[in-house]
Amino acid sequence: MRTLAEFFRDVYVSQCLWDRDNRTLNEYQSTIRLVDDVLDRPIPGTLGFSRDAFIRELKKRKLASATINKHIRHINAVLKQMGIGTKWASIDVDDSEPKQVSDVEFQGL
Repeated sequence: MRTLAEFFRDVYVSQCLWDRDNRTLNEYQSTIRLVDDVLDRPIPGTLGFSRDAFIRELKKRKLASATINKHIRHINAVLKQMGIGTKWASIDVDDSEPKQVSDVEFQGL
């Protein structure tokens, strides 16, 4: 099985040749590098290809929800070209962890 990066490099890039300024291609490449970095060369359809682990790491890096959703859209587009039925759902902006407050802060409210 191919990793996401291998498929992207071998197949998907040739389909993006219409992108004259390479903006789309560069955006996708940054997403693929990020996925490889976070999930350690994941193979779609296997246990290591975890959306939740990916999102958890991006939230630790303090990326905005819109940026995380952009990366997920790019991953979904590549998965669609791979013919894999798995589709990562976007995250809900309000799905953040609740803020923990101390007793002193609570009393101040």
